Amino acid sequence: VEVCNAGSCNLGAPVTCDDGLACTDDICNEAAEMCENPAKTCSGPGLSGLCLEPSGDCACSGSLKKVQVDIVTDNYPGETTWTVTDKCGSAGAILSGGTYSDANSPFSKNVCAAAGQYEFKIDDTYGDGICCSYGQGSY
Repeated sequence: VEVCNAGSCNLGAPVTCDDGLACTDDICNEAAEMCENPAKTCSGPGLSGLCLEPSGDCACSGSLKKVQVDIVTDNYPGETTWTVTDKCGSAGAILSGGTYSDANSPFSKNVCAAAGQYEFKIDDTYGDGICCSYGQGSY
């Protein structure tokens, strides 16, 4: 019998509940003393409901395409914000991020969007940018 402890199911040595698939949620059910791996939920605006292996990304529906922003914060993550704005339609900001609390850390965010013209804008409230005097931030 496996026993759950701090998110892992254990039988002597710890055994992780990770089934190795990106399209499942890995859950240690302490009440049932077993691992559960239900399919990842890919529902929301513009999503097809399909999860893609090996990345675990949710597929966009129809002609929509994934717009993704990857950012690494600098030493002062609370100064950083960003937006992706629809320049041709009336959607306004379709994606945004910040402020952050973890310094020198990667963050990723995505959305499904129609073909169009979009503007990415990043802001550092102190005005010294996110690289290079105060950390190696990037986007």
